[in-house]
Amino acid sequence: EISSLGVLLVGAGSETVTKAIGNGVVLFHRNPGAWNKILADPSMIPKAFEEVLRYWPPSQYVGRFTTEETTYSGQTIPANVPVLLLDGSACRDERAFPDADRFDVNRDQPVSVYFGHGTHACLGAALARLESRIAFEEIARRWPRYAVDEANCRRVTASNVSGYSHVPVMVERS
Repeated sequence: EISSLGVLLVGAGSETVTKAIGNGVVLFHRNPGAWNKILADPSMIPKAFEEVLRYWPPSQYVGRFTTEETTYSGQTIPANVPVLLLDGSACRDERAFPDADRFDVNRDQPVSVYFGHGTHACLGAALARLESRIAFEEIARRWPRYAVDEANCRRVTASNVSGYSHVPVMVERS
C-alpha cells in the first residue's frame, strides 16, 4: 500500500504541476499586463499561480464515494455511491469568484478550491506551489520576454487533465 501511494503521489503531482506551469506560460503570454506585473514584483508569483490554478486548473474533477446518505441542493445521495466533484467548474463559480471568467493575478482568493480542504486536501499542494513558484521565478529571471507559438501547442488528450503536452516558446535572452 505504501509503495502504491508513493507512485500515486509522484505520478499525480508530476502530471498536474507540469500542466499547470504550461497553462501559466500560455496565460501570461495571452495576458502580457499580468506578466509585466510579475516582472515588476516577483513576490506576486504565489498569488498569480493560485489564479492560474483557479482560471485553468490542470485537473478537472475528482471522484469520491459517499460514506453516508446525504442531501445536497435538495438531491438525496445514498451512502456508498460514487460522486464526481467538478473542481474545474467550481473554480469558475461566480458566487465564489466575482468576474470568474477573467484572469486576474490581483484576485484575492480566500480559499483555494483547487487543492481541496480538510482531510481530503491535496497532499502535494505545498510541493506543487513550491515547484511552480521556482519555475516562474526562473522564467521571469532568465527569459522575461517570451512568446508562445500557440499554433504548434499540443493539448493533452485525457478526460481529467487540461493542459498541454507541448508548448513551444521563443525567448529573448536578457
